Amino acid sequence: MGIEKKLKVAVVGCGNIGTGAHIGNYAKNEGVELAWFCDIIPERADEMAEKHGGIAVYDYHELLDKDIDLVSVCTHNDMHAPISIDHLHRFPACGEGCPVRKARRAHFAGSFGDAAGRP
Repeated sequence: MGIEKKLKVAVVGCGNIGTGAHIGNYAKNEGVELAWFCDIIPERADEMAEKHGGIAVYDYHELLDKDIDLVSVCTHNDMHAPISIDHLHRFPACGEGCPVRKARRAHFAGSFGDAAGRP
């Protein structure tokens, strides 16, 4: 029994965390399509897109109107909340199951609650 529809994943941040933990594991999963790679260093996004067959972009805002099922945020800590919140607004009805792969850390948990319309 095969996978009916692959989960389209965008990885924002193609540095050590993105390439070392996230991208490699997604690539091993037959139910995942690595569709988008974003990094402010174009060569990083380009390399991952070439290697995995996805599309490279250099500003995460370019992803906000794309057909993406899950966003994996692998950037510096100071960008986790803004990127995640911008993507959260794409899915206003997602409630607790928002398709953004980033832990809710205590130092910006309030921001996530505010963005989702809950405490």
